[in-house]
Amino acid sequence: MKTLLRVLSEDEKTRVHERSLKILAETGVKVNTAKGRKYLKDAGAEVDENSRIVKFPSAMVEESLRLAPKDFTLGARRPGWDLSMNAGECTLMIDGEGTSVIDRKTGEHRPSTYNDWLEATRLIDALDEFGVYWDMVERGYGEESISSEVKHWRHIFSNFSKHVQDGSPNDEMWLDDVIQRVGPGGHFLGEKSTIANMRSGEWLIPRLGVHEAQESWKMAGKKDILEEAREKVEHLLSTHDPLPLSEEVEKELDKIQKRANQSSE
Repeated sequence: MKTLLRVLSEDEKTRVHERSLKILAETGVKVNTAKGRKYLKDAGAEVDENSRIVKFPSAMVEESLRLAPKDFTLGARRPGWDLSMNAGECTLMIDGEGTSVIDRKTGEHRPSTYNDWLEATRLIDALDEFGVYWDMVERGYGEESISSEVKHWRHIFSNFSKHVQDGSPNDEMWLDDVIQRVGPGGHFLGEKSTIANMRSGEWLIPRLGVHEAQESWKMAGKKDILEEAREKVEHLLSTHDPLPLSEEVEKELDKIQKRANQSSE
């Protein structure tokens, strides 16, 4: 038996579409690459070179949607993990990007490091409940550069073999007025809607811990959640090896990394 998950009604889909058209046409999107702005201008978008904001006429968006394929598949490196889009399939995506961790060996609460990021990435690859990746903790690379960014993505694809991606709606959750007020290049940290929507999500009951009566917890050994999590982490890190990249891909990545290093010198 399969679970049918319907996130939006037909009316809500229409409202998402209409409000998206409005935002794209009136607020626009900031495009920092000159080549990208040229492509979009040639295709019919309105480009402001001073602000780098591109606005998309509704007719242009509608025609692009008409021409775009409706069914496609996200190909995973790991066999059996391809994900078909618009075919009724779904998966869970990990999220977080925390700036600190509880050290799994010492119990110390400290800033995250690259090794924490790497172990978290490998753990997510080992957990079959999750099909899509997002950083769990800050990677701790230091200053951002083209070289460090290439290194980051290379390490992601070397240690994660599925898919990577860098509540019920109501009228208050559409936020088109907030989006237009903040505009391209702004942020939403000062908006009341940000906190409200962070606290209104749905819950997934984890397998860690005992979610029953106290007697069940005692019978299970009275372990606290951190002790149980450490055991799980130690087991996964010692038994799981991410699917390796092919030699051909590694060679191509070496070339990309070399060009990125040279551009940062």
